[in-house]
Amino acid sequence: MTLALTLVIAFTIASFSTVVIRAYDDAIEPELRQRMDLLGTMLRDDLQRTLELGIPIDAVAGFDEKVAETVADFPEIRRVKIVANNREVLLDLENGDAGGGLQNVLGAQTWTNTFSVLARSRIVAEIELSGDPRQIETRLLRALLDISVIALAIIFLGVEVILALAARNIWIPRLAVTGLLEEQRRGCFDKVIDVPSGGQMRRLAERLNDRALHLARLNSREKADPRRFEISLPLSGRLPMFLLALGTETTASFLPVMARNAERMAALPGAVAAALPLILYLLAAAVSAPLASRVITRVGPQKAFFCAVPPIITGLVVMSVSSELAGIAFGRMIVGAGYTLAAVSCSAYMLRAGEHGAAAETQASLNTALYGGVLAGSVIGGVIAFEVGYSAAILLGAATIICAWFAARWGLSGPAGAVRHSNRAAGVEKQSPLSFFLTVACLAVPMSAATAIVVWYLVPMTLSQQGYETTIIARIVMLYYLSAILIAPLAGYLSNAIGFNERLAAVMGAILAAVALLGAGFASLGPIFVVALLGFGHAILRAPLYALVVFYCGRKASWIAGYRFAERLGAIVAFVAIFFATPENSDPSLIFASLGILSLSGAVIFGMISSSRTKRRETPV
Repeated sequence: MTLALTLVIAFTIASFSTVVIRAYDDAIEPELRQRMDLLGTMLRDDLQRTLELGIPIDAVAGFDEKVAETVADFPEIRRVKIVANNREVLLDLENGDAGGGLQNVLGAQTWTNTFSVLARSRIVAEIELSGDPRQIETRLLRALLDISVIALAIIFLGVEVILALAARNIWIPRLAVTGLLEEQRRGCFDKVIDVPSGGQMRRLAERLNDRALHLARLNSREKADPRRFEISLPLSGRLPMFLLALGTETTASFLPVMARNAERMAALPGAVAAALPLILYLLAAAVSAPLASRVITRVGPQKAFFCAVPPIITGLVVMSVSSELAGIAFGRMIVGAGYTLAAVSCSAYMLRAGEHGAAAETQASLNTALYGGVLAGSVIGGVIAFEVGYSAAILLGAATIICAWFAARWGLSGPAGAVRHSNRAAGVEKQSPLSFFLTVACLAVPMSAATAIVVWYLVPMTLSQQGYETTIIARIVMLYYLSAILIAPLAGYLSNAIGFNERLAAVMGAILAAVALLGAGFASLGPIFVVALLGFGHAILRAPLYALVVFYCGRKASWIAGYRFAERLGAIVAFVAIFFATPENSDPSLIFASLGILSLSGAVIFGMISSSRTKRRETPV
């Protein structure tokens, strides 16, 4: 559904943009030509007054600066050239970026106009103006691109809302009716269900409730209130996760740039300042993971999510009002702690609601919502930061977290969101700590390190140093999350259809990620290809990786929290090691190559050891 909506909306916006650009060019070209005539007349009159006073052009002090200042108000003028009668070039001025106009076949072509400068009825010089409407058209195209990426974010939000409404109005009532029928088939009539708001399901639910109440009262001497038969659906945990990711990741496209430009100690290098909020975020996430499992065990996933909302909002507000690096880093650290608790709560809820269902499918569903929210947050935050400012983008994230709190009131309800007094989530296989640590060290740590270093830090910093705006950076960064959203469900379906097991799928994803990183390190691939291919590899890797963790350690929250702790801690170690091993302002290809080697070696080691252990189990004694 997401892919279909994306294609339909993309085709609609592309068609709309084509029509708008054509109409815009036809309407604006006469106005631009009039502005060129105005500028040519102004420059000619200034030169003629100067020459009438007997002052040569080359003797006028600050003549070049005055012309440049005048032409700066006409961004559609690409070039100004003044040529004397003897063909001597008196002035040759390029206005703006020579390559700034988007070279598209739809745009109007560059035109030129010549204005003669007279002195005593004799032509002494000519002013040649070259106009290019694409300098103005570029602004329109950027606005259309902003509309496109925001529409993409709205698509993902719409999909999550549709799924939540379908779960609430269709799937949960259906499961409740079938569950109650099963209870009554076994002779248990002390439970009732919530009655849907309308439709044929309402009549059936009312009849089943009346039957249960009637039979329960006949078989009981004392009148007792029936218990509520509740259903927890894994799908209902997606909307809180989506809104949580959207609210916390509105800073994804500009956080390193914001931290680098913040006030700080003079002795602190810019690269360290840019990386500090990310390192503290990962550190807070690693420390909070074990605590999150204890909170969930004590109060349940729903209340744990509620407990995470105030720290996240506090951290975002601190980041929005802080102009110093210390405040930004501290606020991001608080956000990391709250986000970890909330994300683990959603994961635990969906895993509990799925019971003994496939962990890979549950995690793939969670990842789709998670990275859909991250993509929406990064592109919306990038656009708002460019148009309004960093503070407005961060405060929008805080408002979204409040919406996530309301979504969690319904989405994380039911038995899966409450406290479990007994551990009914048994593992599907005997716990294997050695295989668990092997999986985390060889697959999870390289993946987390590559995401933190490349997507969150290196790509935004590199593009910012090259002069790209935050909106452009957000569009490039979103390719990573777009791959995770669109590829992960398809990869899971194809792996099941072809018969790939989780180990083989995880190794394939890690190798694809390594190819992207090694290509950036040795073949100088552009950031667009690197980010997209890295997201493709990680999209294939994530769901099988989580399924392997559940397979090796069971569904205990403590083991899942240990996995997240080891993953974040490994990313911090890799981040700090690579950061301090490379000198400041060095070629980032060395970092890409190091991460690629780390990812490839981890995939090879995991594949070899897991294959040998599998053969050893299958060998008869």
